[in-house]
Amino acid sequence: MHSGKNYVRNNHYEFNSVGIFLMYSKDTIASNNLIKSSLGTTGMGIGLKDASNITMKDNTIIYNAQGLYIDRSPFDPGTENIIDGNKILFNSEAMHFHSKSESNQITNNDFKGNIEDVVNDSRDVETHKNFFSRNYYDRYEGFDRNSDNIGDTPHKEYQYADKLWLYNENIKFFYGSPIISLLNFLAKLAPFSEPVFLFEDKDPILTQRG
Repeated sequence: MHSGKNYVRNNHYEFNSVGIFLMYSKDTIASNNLIKSSLGTTGMGIGLKDASNITMKDNTIIYNAQGLYIDRSPFDPGTENIIDGNKILFNSEAMHFHSKSESNQITNNDFKGNIEDVVNDSRDVETHKNFFSRNYYDRYEGFDRNSDNIGDTPHKEYQYADKLWLYNENIKFFYGSPIISLLNFLAKLAPFSEPVFLFEDKDPILTQRG
């Protein structure tokens, strides 16, 4: 809290409530860390709260309730946060946005095995104002006809109002079950209301980086 110009590198955080949390902080680099199994209702791998000019690069964020939690970050006007080259794997929520968070540069990451890749917990949180590019998504449904390893069509994600009941803590126990997968599929086919646009990646990568 209230810290800056730090390096958080080459660490292994496992079975914590929170792996790394940067609050009211800036000018910090977190790289090559393994953050694993931060579980429970408030469990998160890496959290940003009013944090500016943060670089998160080449981390492995796996088996957490929330992989990345972003709250009003970046905070300082004219700054960006760089989220690049991370493996965000098998989390309940890969990225959870809370409050106004824009200008995060989210590039070259692997999103695989997450129940939700991006969660927006309020209609006031305009997650599409963050920049997503050249990420790998295991749920991408497009093609690569010219074999350049970039999807021919953008990867777009929406949040359906029908799915909000999934964030009920009593029902989260059933995340990943066949019935929840079926209900998610049906909600996409016949949504009861206009979905919330979450983000677009115009150049999704077809092959996981390893």
